Amino acid sequence: MANWMKDIINSNISENSRTKKKSKLLVENNNSLTELENCFLEYLVDSEYSEFQISSEGNISQNIILQKIKEKISKENIFNILVSLEKKGYLEKNVLGSSVQCPDCYSKDIKITFSCPNCNSNKIIKNEIIEHPYCGYRGNKSQFNKNGKLVCPQCLSILTRKEKINKENDKKFVIVNSYLINGSVFKCEECGNIINKPNINFTCNKCETKFNYKNAEYQNPIKYVIPDEKYKNILNRNKVKILIIEDSELEAESLSLLIENIDDYLEYEVTITNNGTNALLKIEKTKYNLVIQDLGLPDINGLTLLQEIKKIDPETLVLVYTGRDDRETAVKAMKLGASEFIVKNNQNIEAFIETLKNNIQKTQILK
Repeated sequence: MANWMKDIINSNISENSRTKKKSKLLVENNNSLTELENCFLEYLVDSEYSEFQISSEGNISQNIILQKIKEKISKENIFNILVSLEKKGYLEKNVLGSSVQCPDCYSKDIKITFSCPNCNSNKIIKNEIIEHPYCGYRGNKSQFNKNGKLVCPQCLSILTRKEKINKENDKKFVIVNSYLINGSVFKCEECGNIINKPNINFTCNKCETKFNYKNAEYQNPIKYVIPDEKYKNILNRNKVKILIIEDSELEAESLSLLIENIDDYLEYEVTITNNGTNALLKIEKTKYNLVIQDLGLPDINGLTLLQEIKKIDPETLVLVYTGRDDRETAVKAMKLGASEFIVKNNQNIEAFIETLKNNIQKTQILK
């Protein structure tokens, strides 16, 4: 193993042994997300909530998820965060159909009852109005009911089907046993009153408040959804996939060990390949957060490989590390899309560690 690699590993492992940190949530603050927004999104995803609903704009009292997060973020900040995350594309907002809520506690657990406008009795019976088009008779369904069958009181036809009017030679004809439903009426069993529209009453099952449609609280519930791609990114924020392209087995394994000892709050999945051909095949199949490549490979020119990697996935961070201390090569690599160009030597040990940390950190920024 090269001396420079030994020094890097020994230095970094020794340092980490003194500064081990407990696992922490890593969603970097960037130009898009604030610390509170990160905290909010992390809480939702870690609690396995890809969507949630609030009763109305400015009301989170009935949402258990948001009630719990109030321990970390104030109510006022939650609403500011909802507005901000919607604008930034981290939440999709859908306004649902309006619903009735209790005017006292805003509960949607409501019992609906009907009452007679004349005597306030709740003993209301709904009766459909049936018309027999063949003979023209119209009346309450109860008038047609005879031994469990619908029978027209006027012509005594047994009615078995609802309206069925056909056209033949542009002339309408009515099938004898068809019938129409022409609305409904209500009858009060207490006073016998026939009612077109009974009173509609509400009772809150939570606080037992009684109210009617005039003083009910009408709200438009709002559903927020974290888009699938954003949810996946947040869920995997502590997972880093790294591909090492290095023809020296010892250096590749040493570099893998170094990465695993950079910190203790990320989950690393490190893949090693010793040639450019296999590297391109892997990159076509797998999305890597970071690619670390040497330039001196047995099958493909290092700069050509870099160019091909960026063609496959322009967003992949590629860190070039090489024994070539050549300014011209470095300039070409950066122009082709390398995020860093590092020369392998003992003088660059600390810079190499810091560069590696920074590049891994960049992969965790939510986009």
